[in-house]
Amino acid sequence: MNCIFDYSSKNSFPLHISTLEEAKTIILGRAWKCIFINWLVGSLGTGILVFLYYEKGFRGTTFLQESAEDVASYLESLTISLMDNPVGLKLNGPLSNALGAFFLYHIYLWRIYIISLQSLMTSLWVFVHFLGLFGASLLIAGLKDLLKFITFHCYVFYVYAARLYNINMLTVNSLWRLFRGKKYNPIRQCVDSGHFETDQIIVGMIVFMIAGFMLPTTAVYYFVFLTLRLLLKAVFLLLDQCQEFLRGHAQVPFKGAKSPSFDVTSALNFLKKIVFGEIV
Repeated sequence: MNCIFDYSSKNSFPLHISTLEEAKTIILGRAWKCIFINWLVGSLGTGILVFLYYEKGFRGTTFLQESAEDVASYLESLTISLMDNPVGLKLNGPLSNALGAFFLYHIYLWRIYIISLQSLMTSLWVFVHFLGLFGASLLIAGLKDLLKFITFHCYVFYVYAARLYNINMLTVNSLWRLFRGKKYNPIRQCVDSGHFETDQIIVGMIVFMIAGFMLPTTAVYYFVFLTLRLLLKAVFLLLDQCQEFLRGHAQVPFKGAKSPSFDVTSALNFLKKIVFGEIV
């Protein structure tokens, strides 16, 4: 039987596999090895958590509440600093104070929400406590969910700031086309020439000035919360890579399979989303 697989020198498989049964044997062997390592690391993690609980008095629920409170306090101090024109930025005072009061009120609501879910957090921690007995990847998944639970308000703030910034950017972009005698044609999905009356240009100029003066303030709030969002995504990506490493690669690559490579188009689309305030 001809060779049905092709391998690079980086893989631990032989260069040629002549039978499908041999390929199944290799896949099954690697799968059992990955399962054993996953279970061993997860059991070790659960053992460490149990040791910290009974020997060191470590309370996971108290840790979760303190972590949630620390994140809320950090966001509160960050919002207050943004209201005070940080690093010499000349922001729109009334708009900055309004946005700051809006975010501070949501931080207050988040603290009440955490207090009301104190019993649920205890149950969640006990549940996650023993997930390692079923594998380290499942334990990491539980920790990811807890981290998302603690930092959920960071994502909410990012969405608020991104939507406001996106509306502001779209307004400025649309009115800039108006001054150039252009308009967007939603039917043809392109920009066409247009004829505008004098009163339309006057109203557009007034709205453009208002949106232009608001843009620096909304941009500062947006990029601050965008930075927090990207940092959290980096942490989640690191945890995902840990899960992939623990699960291993039990599949044999077929001949002609392409290895993952850097996609320039995807990177440019991602940067475009960031510039125009789209949700990432």
